[in-house]
Amino acid sequence: MDEKNILALQCIRGNSVAELTPLQLLIEPYADIIVVFWWILWISVVVYICIRIIAAYVSARDAP
Repeated sequence: MDEKNILALQCIRGNSVAELTPLQLLIEPYADIIVVFWWILWISVVVYICIRIIAAYVSARDAP
């Protein structure tokens, strides 16, 4: 991603370059990848919880 696009994204997000912390400047090139992995993590957690709830329901239903 070139510098113009990064600056445009920062303006859209409401951040000027001067307001970014050193950590934000460090992870800025990887922001898209981090967001994708964050969503994958949360979707995986939700799916896992749903599977556990369904499994508990099925095992309770089948219990004598």
